[in-house]
Formats: sequence, structure tokens, C-alpha cells
Amino acid sequence: MIILMKKNATQEQIDHVTEWIASVGYKPHLSRGVERMGMLFMNAGVPEGILRETLEGMKP
Repeated sequence: MIILMKKNATQEQIDHVTEWIASVGYKPHLSRGVERMGMLFMNAGVPEGILRETLEGMKP
């Protein structure tokens, strides 16, 4: 799964997302672009709706 953070996501929000990904047993792979941060992790069935409800700063 690829998570694309909002353009104005704070470092605190980015840290929260990476910590959550790690807490459910995945290793996030970060890619920092000029305007946005992207994260890649293998999704083993975590519904996207749960991710959006749980994590702030994700781009809709």
C-alpha cells in the first residue's frame, strides 16, 4: 500500500503514521518528495477506511 501524505502534513503527523505502521507489524519505507511525503508498506488486509479514520495527514 502507498500512503501519500497531505502537502501540509506536519512532522508529528508523519511520525504518527510511521509509528502506527510499525505498531501493526510493518516496516514503512519513506520517500520524501519536493512537496509531499509518501510511504510504502505491504498491506495485509487493513481496510483503507480504517487507515483514514486512524491516521491524520493522509491525502484523500
